[in-house]
Amino acid sequence: MKTIPSLKTLFAPIGLAAVLATGAASAAWAANATEAGTVVSNTISLSYDGATNGGTTARIDLPTASLPTETFKVARKIDLTLVADEANQQLSVDPAQTAATIDFTLTNLGNPNESAAAQGFNITVAATGTIGDGSAPLSYSATATTTLGQYYVTVDGTVTDVNTVATDVSLASNGTSTIQIIANIPSGATDGLADIFTVTAVAVDSGTAVAESRTANLDDLDVVFADAASTSAMTGGTPALDAALNGQAKAETRMLVSAPKLSATKTAVVLDEGLPGSTFSCATGGTAPVSPLSPIPGACVEYTITVTNASDATAAATNITITDALPAETTYAGVTQGDFTSVTESSGTITASLASLAIDASASFKVRVTVK
Repeated sequence: MKTIPSLKTLFAPIGLAAVLATGAASAAWAANATEAGTVVSNTISLSYDGATNGGTTARIDLPTASLPTETFKVARKIDLTLVADEANQQLSVDPAQTAATIDFTLTNLGNPNESAAAQGFNITVAATGTIGDGSAPLSYSATATTTLGQYYVTVDGTVTDVNTVATDVSLASNGTSTIQIIANIPSGATDGLADIFTVTAVAVDSGTAVAESRTANLDDLDVVFADAASTSAMTGGTPALDAALNGQAKAETRMLVSAPKLSATKTAVVLDEGLPGSTFSCATGGTAPVSPLSPIPGACVEYTITVTNASDATAAATNITITDALPAETTYAGVTQGDFTSVTESSGTITASLASLAIDASASFKVRVTVK
C-alpha cells in the first residue's frame, strides 16, 4: 500500500498557481526539467538495536525484501509564453512601406515528453483594423509577397501558411521560436490607420490540441497545463488576451500608420485692372491701385497657393510637389517662390517643390497671370 501523499496535496498549502506565477521561475524549472514519464523511485532503509544478549547489543538491518519502496511518474507539463517583441507592442509604418516587420517569441517552458523530446505548437495569426483600404485590415497571403496591402508570416525564417491547422513548430524544453509578420503598407494609407495582429500558439500533438489529464494515481502519466494568463501592454490593447492554464498563449502588436496630413488652399486677388494710366507691371510689380478691383481682360490676378501639415499629423511631409495648369483664359506673368524650394513655369503649367514641411506648419507661393 502506497502511503505518501500526492504531489497535488504537497503543493496545496502554498498553491500550485504561486509556484508557476512568474516566467522566470518557470523558465528555470524548464531548463532542467525531468522528462515526462520518468519513474521516480525511493526506498528507505531501517536499522535498529536488537536485544542485549550476554552484554552485547546486536545491530539489525531490515532485509531489503522487507523495505518499502514508493514510486511516482513525472507528469507532462504543458507551459509556454508568447511575447510581442516590439517596444510598447506598437510599430510605426509609412505609406507604401514594404516588408514592415514585427516579431513574436514563443518559448516552450514545459518538460520533455517521454515519446518526443520536442513539443509541437500550432501558430495562428489574425489581423483586425483599417490599414488595408481604410475600413478593412491588410489581407493575408500564404506565400511571400511584396504586394501593397498584403502581409505574410514566417516561422523561424520559413514562410508558413498559418491558416493550415498543423504543427507549425516543434520546440525542445526551454526552446524558442520567432514568428514574424511581414507587411506591405498601401501607398494610400493615411495617418492614424492601424492594424492589430494577434498571434496564438497552442500546444499540439500531431496537429491536435493537447488535452489536460489528471488522475489520482501517481503511477499514471498526467498532463498538466501550467501556462500563465496572456496580457497585453499595447496602447488600447486587450488587457486579458488569454486565460491561464489552457495550453495556449497569445500576444498582440499594432501597426500604426505614421504620415503627414496635408491640405491645400488656393486664393485669388486682382492686383491691377490694366486700365489706361496704370503703371503696375503684372510681371515685376509696382504700385497697385486701391481695391476693390475686377478681373477684366487685361487685369493682373495673383494666386496664392498654401499647403499645410496638420497639427495632429504624426510625421513631417517630404518631397512635396504641386502642379497647377493655368486657366486657358489667362497668360502667365510671373511667380514669387515664397516658402517653396523652387517654383517654375512651362507651357502654362506651374511646378512647385518643397523639400520638407513639419507638423503644424504651412508653406506658400504666388503665381501672377493676366486675364486674356
